[in-house]
Amino acid sequence: MLEIPSSKVSEWLTGLAGSIFDAYRFKEASARTGGFKDPAFLDRMDTLSSTVDELVYDTSFLKDLESIRARLDAAPPEVMDCLIARFLFVTAELAQGAGNLKFPSGKPDILAAYRLFLIRDERVRNKPRPDC
Repeated sequence: MLEIPSSKVSEWLTGLAGSIFDAYRFKEASARTGGFKDPAFLDRMDTLSSTVDELVYDTSFLKDLESIRARLDAAPPEVMDCLIARFLFVTAELAQGAGNLKFPSGKPDILAAYRLFLIRDERVRNKPRPDC
């Protein structure tokens, strides 16, 4: 079993974000949502939570970063705003964490970490792996 510190997982996820999210979308999302603090936006995050969970699940099993990015680029702006905010909240929390993430396979899997930390609904996170 391989154990990776939470702060390192945060760094990996941040690097993944740079590969799969368009930088312009980050800026636009922040502007639209008042820096991800607007109360109406935070309410909308709860409403769109299951949609974001499904998007993370679906993209976490795609074969390459280009496919992930294309799928995310096609997502509606309000869904991406929620995913980007969730991503920022999760990576900040992990950066402060003192625990470790354990990889039972002995190999780090960044998309498994993406799925684990960004999907809120356990039923979605634990669905059987799709045929990709």
